[in-house]
Amino acid sequence: MKRKPLLILIAAIVAPQAYAEDTINLAPVVVTATRTEQNSFDLPVAIDVVERKDIQDGQLQMTLSESLIRVPGITAQNRTNQSQDPQISSRGFGSRSSFGVRGIRVYVDGIPLTMPDGQGQPGIVDLSAIKSVEVMRGPFSALYGNSSGGVIQLFTKDAPKTAEVGGTVMFGSDDTKRQILNAAGTAENIEYLLNASNFETDGYRDNSSGDKQQATAKFKFNISEDTKLTALVNWFEQK
Repeated sequence: MKRKPLLILIAAIVAPQAYAEDTINLAPVVVTATRTEQNSFDLPVAIDVVERKDIQDGQLQMTLSESLIRVPGITAQNRTNQSQDPQISSRGFGSRSSFGVRGIRVYVDGIPLTMPDGQGQPGIVDLSAIKSVEVMRGPFSALYGNSSGGVIQLFTKDAPKTAEVGGTVMFGSDDTKRQILNAAGTAENIEYLLNASNFETDGYRDNSSGDKQQATAKFKFNISEDTKLTALVNWFEQK
């Protein structure tokens, strides 16, 4: 009978030590929901961040439905129709739209892609040039104005200090092909990002073929320590 309290005391001493050794410190998730960078844990906002690896790894990088399907409260229905964007709704906002976005604000590097009534076509954005996507749900989306049942912010990649050139080639069924070519770097006070992509498919049924080309160019001019000028150009063609 006297051994039982001793065993309990030993377990109480050893367990915290073992727990401390297994502790992992996670990097804070920084978001710009309130238009300034803050730790997401400190904000009373329902917001999620989709990182670059979740956008690109194992994905065709064609539509936002590939990335947003993991975000709670967001419904992204991809009807595999190359002529229409997937339907995206946030907590019910936008569900009445047969395709595309309605009642949800979409931004790329702070530039709005939606009309004043919340209609937009995020399919014109080349996801292969995106580094992260922030999705804000709930009443705080009213910070971005009228018809904002939710806010989807896309941020393009930052240019590295040294020049880099890369490419990706993907093949799939139904003669599906996807090619991506990108170049980025810094030359004196100018940071540049160039990205071009091509997508072709015959489709899994009659009259479902698709042909889509996109290009993105981003230039950041570092005029001074406190002054920067960013130019973003997107080109899009779909058949």
